[in-house]
Amino acid sequence: PAVTVSERSPSRGALDEPSSTGSRLGLTPLQIPASVEVLRGETIRDRGDDAVVRAVSRATGLTMSPAPGNGGTSLGARGFVGHNSVMQLYDGTRFYVGAGTVTFPFDTWMAERIEVLRGAASVIHGEGAIGAAINVVPKRPLRAPIAHEARLAFGSDKTGHLAFGSGGAIDDRW
Repeated sequence: PAVTVSERSPSRGALDEPSSTGSRLGLTPLQIPASVEVLRGETIRDRGDDAVVRAVSRATGLTMSPAPGNGGTSLGARGFVGHNSVMQLYDGTRFYVGAGTVTFPFDTWMAERIEVLRGAASVIHGEGAIGAAINVVPKRPLRAPIAHEARLAFGSDKTGHLAFGSGGAIDDRW
């Protein structure tokens, strides 16, 4: 199986985590007989990708295909372009196309990782995934002590981004 991990580290954490995009059996990317790419949330944010479609377009073989009428959220993979060819999921739940677009260009701050399954993923996710299936896995609640994180970024054309997160256990029960 072809597996690509966007972050290079000595640990194999991303390869050992079950992928809900590539299998409904809780298999890891090493066990899935398909091409799965895992984009880690930290890496996405370090690259400065502020929208999921921009982050996904850095994955091998995927391109953004913005056009009038699709809200700038259309993607292409393996020669298949559009919302009916590249399926977009949020934590395994499918986004359906309405008025030619999906409300998918959300911020990457909430993403723990993005899993990209290229190929005829329709066998797992149904019709509309012949090019690829993209699953955004959100950050999960923490059971560790309370931790805070923040991000402040400025860009060209007077753009800016501000994000703040806080989570953790209040005590042993909560």
